[in-house]
Amino acid sequence: MSALRKLFRSSPANKNCLNDEDIFVVPFSESPFRVPNGNAGSASTLSDAKGHGWAAAGDSKAHLPLLDDAFPVKSDAIAMVDRSPGVPGSGSMTADEKPASGRPAESSQSGPPSWLGIFFDLAWTATFSNLTSNTELTSFSTLFSYAVFFMLAWWLWTAQVTYDTKHFRNDIWHRSMLLVQLTIFGALSAFTKDFNPFSKHIDPRQSQIEDYDQYSRKSMLGISGLFACARFFLAASYFRVLLYLPKRISNYTGQRRRLLFRIYTYSTSCVLFAVAFAVVKLDRGFSSLPTKLALWFSAIAIEIISYLTVPDVDPDLLLNEDTLGERLSTLTSIILGEGLNGFAGALIFGATSIGFNGKTGGVAASSVVVVTFAFLLYFDGFKHRTLSTHNRSRWNVILHFPLHLALIVLLEALKNTLLYCSLSGVIDALFYRYTHVKGDETRHDAYVALFRDVGLDLEKILNKSIAAIEAQDSSVPQEELLHEVNNKATALLILSLIEAVNLDTEEIRENITEYVNTIGGAARTDTRNFTFASILDARVAEIQVSAMWILLSSAVFLACLALITLVNSWRPKCGHVWISIVTRATTAVIVGLLSFLARNPVQWQEMQDKALMGAFAAVAFVAQVIVDHVIIWITRDILDV
Repeated sequence: MSALRKLFRSSPANKNCLNDEDIFVVPFSESPFRVPNGNAGSASTLSDAKGHGWAAAGDSKAHLPLLDDAFPVKSDAIAMVDRSPGVPGSGSMTADEKPASGRPAESSQSGPPSWLGIFFDLAWTATFSNLTSNTELTSFSTLFSYAVFFMLAWWLWTAQVTYDTKHFRNDIWHRSMLLVQLTIFGALSAFTKDFNPFSKHIDPRQSQIEDYDQYSRKSMLGISGLFACARFFLAASYFRVLLYLPKRISNYTGQRRRLLFRIYTYSTSCVLFAVAFAVVKLDRGFSSLPTKLALWFSAIAIEIISYLTVPDVDPDLLLNEDTLGERLSTLTSIILGEGLNGFAGALIFGATSIGFNGKTGGVAASSVVVVTFAFLLYFDGFKHRTLSTHNRSRWNVILHFPLHLALIVLLEALKNTLLYCSLSGVIDALFYRYTHVKGDETRHDAYVALFRDVGLDLEKILNKSIAAIEAQDSSVPQEELLHEVNNKATALLILSLIEAVNLDTEEIRENITEYVNTIGGAARTDTRNFTFASILDARVAEIQVSAMWILLSSAVFLACLALITLVNSWRPKCGHVWISIVTRATTAVIVGLLSFLARNPVQWQEMQDKALMGAFAAVAFVAQVIVDHVIIWITRDILDV
């Protein structure tokens, strides 16, 4: 090996290399702690650390606002990296240790590399995108199911990113853990279709064969098992950090106790999820549902309580700077982007259909305004740059859960409203086309044109149905024959409309297919009350339910913004920040109270038909942005005086 190394170094191609440090060998395991020169526990060392820009463990000035960069590492900081995998925690320096400034650019920067955040957030986005596309928010039960899965996935992301932003090093261990995390998130996305943890049809012995929901049971097994694995590897990662904890620091016992609490917490959570897996595996009955949910919620509750009450390792001991705020901002951008992506499909249907009108365009415009000003309120709102404490930063993170959930529900409800307006516009246009004959057209010509407008060939449908009926029974009276084929054509028209807005289900498709393929049957006996008209009405009613959530989720979003501003600016000295907090809370209350208009069904239906819900949310967001800027102008004038 030495001869090969000499030969390689003597080659002409390597004469241009400046030094051996241009080639960075990824270590197997690397310490996340900075080890300053001298006695880490001495007063002089701590004083030198502060002189180089390091914050002491008990210094409240070490904690910057959540959405700002925290703990910047200055270029002249003298820090040594403990890269000795053989003796973790010793705090001693070996020949392999080099100053942080001697490493490549990617490794010398504080914090995990940028590609880590991109990879991990893309993996979470895949799960989140599948959840929103595969689970319809059309009722309170689906909303609750959605909230359960989102809580699990969101906290899985938060707990892992909390570790990565503090302890990640660009070594083989963490690259392997990245592969594990991507695998877990990718596998979770397979269990997002019509997620329903409250399904009663998970036992084949107690359910009809057509009602048995095997997928729900597999989802429960998969989620429990994947979370148990995720918690096991996270506990192992914290245990590895514990092994590297330098013993020469002044508060070694306290820092060790904090890491042990993290290990115990995630180990307990791992056991609870494993027990939930066993419960679902061994007990197929509906009676296991409360136990399973209790185990899930208990595991998450233990982790959240530990996160809020147990401090992390002092940031001045770590090589990484705290970038959790940036990651939360990135996640918010992803959620807003996914909301726009959801609008795209509904907008394409509305814009290309014959029923596109001013109401549909107004809903689309109000949705874009909501997304734009939600972005401005979150990213361009008041961010008081006072120094924060550990607890305030953690509460800031926790408050992002209802904020993100409210954003998702708001965007999904706006999408449903756009679908409703598009579908109702198409139905109105088709009815108008049928009842208003053009020129020398007959009623049949208008009927043919109506089908052509939605991409169906009525003549082909009728001829195919007539041929099938006459092949089986040529003695069918002409009136019954025409009645049957017209009903079948109408059924296909309804199916086409439902499929265009992605409101079709497997049950609806099967029923309509059977209705069309059956000779005689319901298609021949339907007279005044068409069989599938009620199905269309029911599906439209389902998406109308979510209209109430536009106002409620807007109120929650504004309230969360007020609370986040309050947490970041606890007891602010600047009065303009308090004014912003009060105005956001007031706007949230007003918008929330508007949802009580639903208690008057007639008035509420009229508001839905006019598509006013999105307009209310848009006006509230625009008004709040205007208020914020007025506050800024007034404050600036006062300061100038």
